[in-house]
Amino acid sequence: MKTLALLLAALGFLVAVVIVAARLGFFFHSDEVLRERYANDGSQFITIDGVPLRYKDEGSGPPVILIHGAFGNLNMWNAWTEALKADYRVIRIDNPPEGLSGPDPSGQHGHDRSGELIAMLADELGLEEFALGGTSRGAVVAYRYAAKHPERVTHLLLVNTPVLPQDSPELSTRLRALFWVGGLLGGYQPELYFRVWLEEIIFFDPSRVTDELIAEYAAFNNREGKAERSRIVSAGAKRDVEEISRLIGSISAPTLIIASQTNSALALEDQRAMEDMFSSTVPTFHLIQDGGHFLPIEKGQETGAMAKDFLMSSQLGETTTGASSDNGFQ
Repeated sequence: MKTLALLLAALGFLVAVVIVAARLGFFFHSDEVLRERYANDGSQFITIDGVPLRYKDEGSGPPVILIHGAFGNLNMWNAWTEALKADYRVIRIDNPPEGLSGPDPSGQHGHDRSGELIAMLADELGLEEFALGGTSRGAVVAYRYAAKHPERVTHLLLVNTPVLPQDSPELSTRLRALFWVGGLLGGYQPELYFRVWLEEIIFFDPSRVTDELIAEYAAFNNREGKAERSRIVSAGAKRDVEEISRLIGSISAPTLIIASQTNSALALEDQRAMEDMFSSTVPTFHLIQDGGHFLPIEKGQETGAMAKDFLMSSQLGETTTGASSDNGFQ
């Protein structure tokens, strides 16, 4: 019994040390570590209005700016970039303060601030107008900017865009336990948390969640300064449907909506409601039957090809007139 008591005491001490170390930030990744691991791939860095931004600028042709969703980074658009860069100049950013962008010394947060920074980056790159695409939280940034600055946005590409107030996704016992552990550790989440989150909530087909993707999400989301990012994501969850409807109704740019039939993070009725909010243009709607919330990753080739088809037909004067496809391509 004495030996067991000593073992339990040692285990308790070890757990206490881990908790204290995590809360002091010892497990979080510095920007230097993350840059060495993930930014030696054509990434560029620039400071815009005091905010450090990581971006990639690839291809040639009409410019397309892409904005990832919450907890993500610009790698979310790898497949779209491959689909587009032969005919378009594809610019994708780490939406601050996520990925390797930020923090913002002004203390400003939210979708409109993200839109301002993206527009300032476009100015620095000499872009007067551009197509603008986003997914999830990034799609909110995109449609708000398109509504407020129609003179700059030639096309709008929206993927799984939240517009209606929604309850949080139902979490399994395992995911709730891991979330609780993260709170105990000061926000640090091990790779197991991201594996379960991606497999149970984000992807339709869990077999497509790779070890590489899990490691990437764990690394970026355990970056130093995680508390600030969490506040921004939480702030973005509040939705004023009346304001959203007014903004979307004013959008005049040709618009593509891509939505998931089976999306644990976002109900399909949300996407159908958004489609009905358009009044100044008639969007093209594509419904993906077997994809989850992160379509640019899980269905990157298919959705990237849809985006290219839409952009090319619009530029040729053949803008679609609101046809809806439930089977992928029209």
